[in-house]
Amino acid sequence: PVDVVAGAAERQDYTTIGSGILSQILAAAVMKPDTRSRLLSRGRDLLRTNANLVGDWMSRHPGWSWKRPEAGGMAFLRYPLNLPSEEFSRLLREEESVFVVAGSWFGIEQHIRIGIGVPTETLAEGLKRLDRFLVHHAG
Repeated sequence: PVDVVAGAAERQDYTTIGSGILSQILAAAVMKPDTRSRLLSRGRDLLRTNANLVGDWMSRHPGWSWKRPEAGGMAFLRYPLNLPSEEFSRLLREEESVFVVAGSWFGIEQHIRIGIGVPTETLAEGLKRLDRFLVHHAG
């Protein structure tokens, strides 16, 4: 109905520039010291495990290099292929359904950015697909 749409439009700014009450309630619960500590610990453990997984993968790929992230869920991997990073990213997405971000978008060509804050099984599968991709493009 027209009056409902008009009422929603009047309130749009309040819902797009601020969080809703449910989000605020959940955020307050998460920020309680015991919950916050538990969640941060879980996140740190996941990032450490996944960084180790990427480190192991990197050690088996001559010519690849990286600086292990000290914090956060993103890592930049330098690769030895004669393939622009935007093309690398597109081909990997199209051929193996793996999403990485082109390093050129950050001003560092010959790199891809990967997420390491995902479930470990998801990252392991992505690296397996990346290996499959490299069989076809590393020569």
